[in-house]
Amino acid sequence: MIVGLLDIAAGVFPRFRHSRIHAVTEVLPGSLGPFAAALAISAGVLLLLLAHGLKRRKRRAWRAAVVLLPAGAVAQFTYRHSVISVVISAVLLGLIVRHQGEFKALPDPRSRWKALANFVLMSAGSIGLGLVIVNSHPGRVVGHPGVYEQISHVVYGLFGIEGPVDYSGRVSWTVGYSLGALGMLTALTTIYLAFRPEHPAARLTADDETKLRELLAKHGGRDSLGHFALRRDKAVVFSPSGKAAVTYRVVSGVMLASGDPIGDVEAWPGAIERFMEEAKAHSWTPAVVGCSETGGEVWTRETGLDALELGDEAIVDVKDFSLSGRPMRNVRQMVKRIERNGYTTKVRRVSELTEEELEQVRGAAVAWRGTDTERGFSMALGRVGEEGDGDCFIATAHRVEENDPSPFGDLKAIQHFVPWGKDGMSLEMMRRDRSADPGMNELLIVASLQQAPDLGIEKVSLNFAMFRAALARGEKIGAGPVLRMWRSLLVFLSRWFQIESLYKFNEKFRPRWEPRFMVYRTSSDLPRIGFAVMQAEGFVTVALPRLFASRRRPKPVRTCAHNPGATAVPAQPKQDREVQVAPPPPPPRSPARHPGGPGSGVSRPRARAPAGPRARASARPQPPPPPRAPARALRPRTARSGRRPYPGAMNIEHGAVGRGRVTGLPDWDRCGVMGVVNVTPDSFSDGGRWFDTTAAVKRGLDLVAQGADLVDVGGESTRPGATRVDEEEELRRVVPVVRGLASEGVTVSVDTMRASVAARAVAAGALLVNDVSGGLADPGMIPAVAAAEVPFVVMHWRGFSDGMNSLAVYEDVLAEVTAELRTRIDAVVAGGIAPERLLVDPGLGFAKNAEHDLALVAHLPELRALGFPLLVAASRKRFLGRVLAGAADAAPPPARERDAATAAVSAIAAHQGAWAVRVHEVRATADAVRVARAVEGAL
Repeated sequence: MIVGLLDIAAGVFPRFRHSRIHAVTEVLPGSLGPFAAALAISAGVLLLLLAHGLKRRKRRAWRAAVVLLPAGAVAQFTYRHSVISVVISAVLLGLIVRHQGEFKALPDPRSRWKALANFVLMSAGSIGLGLVIVNSHPGRVVGHPGVYEQISHVVYGLFGIEGPVDYSGRVSWTVGYSLGALGMLTALTTIYLAFRPEHPAARLTADDETKLRELLAKHGGRDSLGHFALRRDKAVVFSPSGKAAVTYRVVSGVMLASGDPIGDVEAWPGAIERFMEEAKAHSWTPAVVGCSETGGEVWTRETGLDALELGDEAIVDVKDFSLSGRPMRNVRQMVKRIERNGYTTKVRRVSELTEEELEQVRGAAVAWRGTDTERGFSMALGRVGEEGDGDCFIATAHRVEENDPSPFGDLKAIQHFVPWGKDGMSLEMMRRDRSADPGMNELLIVASLQQAPDLGIEKVSLNFAMFRAALARGEKIGAGPVLRMWRSLLVFLSRWFQIESLYKFNEKFRPRWEPRFMVYRTSSDLPRIGFAVMQAEGFVTVALPRLFASRRRPKPVRTCAHNPGATAVPAQPKQDREVQVAPPPPPPRSPARHPGGPGSGVSRPRARAPAGPRARASARPQPPPPPRAPARALRPRTARSGRRPYPGAMNIEHGAVGRGRVTGLPDWDRCGVMGVVNVTPDSFSDGGRWFDTTAAVKRGLDLVAQGADLVDVGGESTRPGATRVDEEEELRRVVPVVRGLASEGVTVSVDTMRASVAARAVAAGALLVNDVSGGLADPGMIPAVAAAEVPFVVMHWRGFSDGMNSLAVYEDVLAEVTAELRTRIDAVVAGGIAPERLLVDPGLGFAKNAEHDLALVAHLPELRALGFPLLVAASRKRFLGRVLAGAADAAPPPARERDAATAAVSAIAAHQGAWAVRVHEVRATADAVRVARAVEGAL
């Protein structure tokens, strides 16, 4: 390699021939003489091409060197009459001939595509090197040719044609010969690779597959990854006895095995020995990814290789799985919410599917794939329902929708499991329609675990979590700086490789963790092995660039997740879908569009799965809520407006405690709890604590764990006197947090007064827009929310924070707030937002003093008579501080010391029929609303 680089440098740079190094290179094979540049560059390129093959002790590279060394010596003697170079060539030739036994490595798998790749790479390299050659004689160039002329000269020269650049003296001959030699090398190497005999990559033959299935039938319960040995893009080596086997794939010169050997443990050493012999015969780098602790011990003992812990596999024991208890609350709520939205599930063996259903599943699996390439190697089978795979399992989610344009009917999500012995199964694939509600994966995993006993399954292997131990230990108290830095790096890399998200997803199901290891030869091989693993798993694709975008695989058509009957639109290239703010607002949606929906006069029927052993409805019957007793009668002033309820509103009767339902949001049999995440540095309550995106997402998940039913994310403080932030800053704060929480299945609300922020947040997964101005601050807000078809909070608001205190002037606060809310509701409904998607917020603390706020809290039933679900946001507000202070001249307690008072107001609001309360600290309020619900049931 060094000689090749020196030869190229000598041919390209004319001054090199007059340097001291030239005196050394005069005695090296292929050094300069007459026609020096072309010959040196050609020899240098060929030596570089051969260097890697000789290093890997390839037999073909040795044969080429045996031919080139004598040829180079003859050329040197002919042009330079150099005896020394002949001697050196003869010595080198003698050495490699003497040690020819060391060069026994067989060729790598290859195909005709390598010729095309060689042509592209060699052409690019030749053009780059040619530009260096053209510009290496600046003193001999005639005129001042531009870049276009230089590139043209190089391209013409590669074909042996004189280009537009001219030189004085004999330089033009030197440049011409050099460029011609590069073109000749490109042509010859491409022709050789195109017409040499193919040595295709090994594939699993039908006979090999039959033998592997026999081994799996006897010993498949030992390793959850065993069934993935049946991938047909793997090759296999068997032990001499045939009782064990190792499957592998060769990727970039790495012989990559996955999981443990298949078969009898006593025969594993024989299969491992055959594997190592095959690697040595081809000079491949041996490596094993994802083996168990037992497998790692056998591999290291038999081969002398080393092992590195990669991560952990999540395994759920079916008998220990339950949705009950606080740790499973998030999953339980998510599953129930999806079931209430009309989704059903089926868990069956593949052999039980009809041919039509199987084709539907296959088509959906391809259409819903998030990448152009199929990902997976160590834990992926790469096929569904082919011959011999009837013992695999399919879990599907369904929902019947009117005017659904999906080519896959009511199918909304798929999970595919492969057998793990006789009593287990391993998750192989998860796919879902992007227009379906979030949480499809959780729904199907829960359905599969609940159905597992009927299928004879006792254990289920979920996804593999890379570096789980580091992530788990790094976030605990007492973690050292090195561990914390390592965890921070993993979290950063999770933006591209889903390291943390897979761990968090698996952790939801309370699995036991089984470590998995990588086996390797030396530490210097790890980068190469890591790159090969990323290629095999599909995270890195080494391929020619796409020349025409139109050849890309078309994305499936999808609809808005919140409107099954909406007009279908092509899926966006990114996962986020942008909400377009249409200038003319769409007309209000008719309740008849959703048969049985809010406003139709009848309750919406929930879909049920067909009866029978092959199907199961994931929705379980729930015990009826305790009976409710009417609250005390409202005062006559409630109905003084005499107006009829809006179509689609709750139509609340006097004395009714019903909280109402909001289309697009979960239903609760009690007052809901909305947790607050302020992604701001200056909020009155907890500004700055959750300003970092990671901290904000973690805070939201903590609130859910404490009992929050939904989480409200805001990026702009609305405290009295606060100044507004610019749009880009608010987007930067809010959207990543919304996306992070929504990806974890959290019901997210966005607190914003900007239409653009609302649109981006909805695209990221927000299901509710909470605008404290009720749409007054931004004229584009109502059209944007109407187009997105998500619920909207109409709050009482009189002006921005910097001047709202001066607007706290009322003669009758209840009457004026009610009238202003009615006016705002009229405008919102006229703007195109359906009444069944509206909530009302009295706006406690906004342009109101303590007396006003207390009066509104005392008369919440009158506000509910507007006919819409009521959201009460009293958390840590000034009026609570004033109440707790007692005397008018006493200092109120800090905001964080008002949580007990907040819980008291929340209990009052819950008892008076509020749909939800918005709070900063959830635990106490969650307990308070549950007590209020119990009291209602006891009346």
